[in-house]
Order: sequence, then C-alpha cells, then structure tokens
Amino acid sequence: MPEESQLNRSRSRTARPKPLYQWDNADVVKWLNKKINVENRQAYKDAFEKHDITGKALTHMTEITLMRLGIANPDDAQAIWREILKLRLKTGILEMKEFQLRDKRIANTKLTTSTNS
Repeated sequence: MPEESQLNRSRSRTARPKPLYQWDNADVVKWLNKKINVENRQAYKDAFEKHDITGKALTHMTEITLMRLGIANPDDAQAIWREILKLRLKTGILEMKEFQLRDKRIANTKLTTSTNS
C-alpha cells in the first residue's frame, strides 16, 4: 500500500494550480518575485501591492498599464510584459486541456449511457 507521503506527492503533481483569474494580490506579488529578476524588483512589487494588482488585473494589463504603475525602465517593462504574456499563454493552455478533458468525460458518459440502454 502506498505511503501517505507518496499519495500527497502524486496529488500535488496532478493538482491544477489556482487559475490566474482567482489570484489575489499576494499570489501576484509572489509570482512577480519568482519570475521577474530585475534591479528594481522591490519597487515594482511595492507598486503592484499599492495598486492591489490581482490575477484578473494581470489578464487585462498592457504595456501602457505597466508604465502607469511606474515601471519606466523599458527593459524592465519588457521583461515583466514578457512574463505576463507567458502566464496568459500558460493559463490558456491549461484551460483548453481542462475543456478537452471535460468533453472527453461527457463523450464517455454518453457512450456508456447509450451502451447500457
């Protein structure tokens, strides 16, 4: 019988991360700290906290929004923008996979139902 730690590890590998649109400001700041490696990172984290930037806000953010937040250095803005785009893409891929799994389950349920009839 598998140990509990092994079960927890396998669950954590298959557990879907919290969707971007459900991220609160703490999640965004944690992501920013992990993904953005620029000299002024602390100032940018402070700006994201001050303006209470959430995951939903990240989905609507543009390069102009970054400038309005005070990210004036073009290289820093580009680095942050690139990571936001990667995050959006990753989120979109995860959502598509989820839709495909759901559609597959529905198709299997219909097949099972029609076979049993």
